[in-house]
Amino acid sequence: MSKDYIVGRIEDIPDKGAVAVKAGRQVIAVFRSGESLYAVHNTCPHKGGLMCEGEFDPERGLVRCPLHFWSWQLDRGELETDPRQMIRTYPVKVVDGEVVLSA
Repeated sequence: MSKDYIVGRIEDIPDKGAVAVKAGRQVIAVFRSGESLYAVHNTCPHKGGLMCEGEFDPERGLVRCPLHFWSWQLDRGELETDPRQMIRTYPVKVVDGEVVLSA
């Protein structure tokens, strides 16, 4: 069962940028493009790169791992070139200016 965590305010996340947040014992990368937010496990399952440090393409909703350049679809967690490969995604929303993540 998931739990909701307040992980900051919307203005704490740069537009077209990302931050790493802690939700319980997990570290999660939260990406922002305007009013849209995406949240994925912060560690790439392939080489362990930190997703919050990857190249974020807000127009396509992708992040590229900084270690090996695999691109992940942020809304579904699918690897762009092989949708069978997945990274964990988390529900995230804004409530009264606060970023609420379910993990």
